[in-house]
Amino acid sequence: MRVDVCFDGNAYAALKLAKNVFRLDLPHVELLCDDLTFGSLADMSFDVRSRELSRLHVDPSFLCERSSREFPLRVEAADELRLWSTGKPSDVLGEYYVASLAPQGAPISHIEVDAEGVLQDIDAAGAAMRELLASACPLDASRMREIWRRMLADDASLRVVVDGMPASRDVTYFDCALRELATHGNFESSSDLAIAALDSCAALAGGPINLEFYRGRAEELGLLTSG
Repeated sequence: MRVDVCFDGNAYAALKLAKNVFRLDLPHVELLCDDLTFGSLADMSFDVRSRELSRLHVDPSFLCERSSREFPLRVEAADELRLWSTGKPSDVLGEYYVASLAPQGAPISHIEVDAEGVLQDIDAAGAAMRELLASACPLDASRMREIWRRMLADDASLRVVVDGMPASRDVTYFDCALRELATHGNFESSSDLAIAALDSCAALAGGPINLEFYRGRAEELGLLTSG
């Protein structure tokens, strides 16, 4: 069976809209309910991933215990996979995880989707999603599996995207940038600093990452209090 996988709530909504309203051929749509930017990847079970995210100040409430169990099984049963990515680091990491689970020989393709844009213009959404389906490009699953194995060996607590590829980093990777922001910015709380970090640290991260991580790091460093 062909499985369409996404990594973002908006992308999932766009795929469901395309399937249920515009009747596109999308029989199996799966959402990865995790953010693999953060935490060890050695154990992908619900309880361990919840602890890993919490340890890094990321609220794990978006995780789903049933999905943690069933998602790998559905990917492993696929004979073709299409991966819908918004380009965020969490999506890129998700694609490599899916490649690690996919059966040998199963073709995997990538579709870049502006999910928010699709949902903002419902009248044009059907045509937009059809165009996106036609834009699917093949991925090198073997190379992706090799990079995933390398990340598992790194066992890092943080990952970013460099030149389109995931890279392991120490949890302190953004600390200098956060200190610089706190020194030169006028922030009343760690939440304010975290919002600013979404933009100022995007180049280092390869895109926007969960701002709760920035807020937690700022508080650990004693830069600002919570708020």
